Amino acid sequence: MQIFKLIKPGVVDSVIGFDALPESLLTGIRRGPINGWPRAWYEFLKVDRANTAANPFYVLDYITRNADKEKWQEVSSFVKRNVDPATRLLDKIEAMAKPVAIDAHSDLNLEPEDVPMIPFPKAAEGDESDAKRLGRPRKSESVTA
Repeated sequence: MQIFKLIKPGVVDSVIGFDALPESLLTGIRRGPINGWPRAWYEFLKVDRANTAANPFYVLDYITRNADKEKWQEVSSFVKRNVDPATRLLDKIEAMAKPVAIDAHSDLNLEPEDVPMIPFPKAAEGDESDAKRLGRPRKSESVTA
């Protein structure tokens, strides 16, 4: 399970979760701390409250930072290609994210159970399934021109 905190300047941060994104897609994405979040989030993310260095969130400033824009486009296109056809998605995945508070002056009131989680079909082949889902040839396959 991966929880993404989407940052949009001038608006309250939003949160969305994914069942199982491949590690190759997550490399290069900043991790964010859980400091200051309600107790239920620590339990939900399985983080020890004493561990102040824990960074369970993937943080993307998908509007202003070019690197984050590119990563968010990769994540969005992967989700649209690989999500179960029975799962209904909005055109913009970020529109499905829930704000963590009503406004910038309010307390965090989003409960972990309210985070929209996007499931993916279960893969049976392990690491090779990631290559297959990403549309890349496996190491054992050769590409012919």
